[in-house]
Amino acid sequence: MMWDFIERFTNENLVDEESVFQLGEEWYSVPKSLFKLGKDLPRHPVFVGTFLGRKKNNYIVPGVALLDLLAASKKTKKVFVADKAGWLFVCGKNVLHSSVQNVENAPQKGDWVLVMQSEDCLGFGEVETELSDAKGAIKNLFDIGDFLRRERKN
Repeated sequence: MMWDFIERFTNENLVDEESVFQLGEEWYSVPKSLFKLGKDLPRHPVFVGTFLGRKKNNYIVPGVALLDLLAASKKTKKVFVADKAGWLFVCGKNVLHSSVQNVENAPQKGDWVLVMQSEDCLGFGEVETELSDAKGAIKNLFDIGDFLRRERKN
């Protein structure tokens, strides 16, 4: 499931499969030296290494480290947006065509893309219509504001 998620953005091998440790519904990048140490523990650890993401229902909620790995890749499909659009995206809104300043790796309708503001990854979305279309839009699938919204008390 984690590999399918990464392949939605790039075909580049960003994470060595041998260094990924699944703990329940969560994935971690773990140095090989810790693998042996972890297997010798009398109990399963709560977490280990760098958090990559977790399964929620039938999709992946990525961790910041995984978003950073995707953003650092030269082959990842990216859309760069204006400051105001970046703020609205972090608040859970979609990205409109007029807010797109630049694209990398030619995203097409149906592709998942990282939404970037300068060099910062704000999350990801799905291209709903061709970005060359004046009515083009990117549907917000996940943004970093999710971390704050989950912490909000009702």
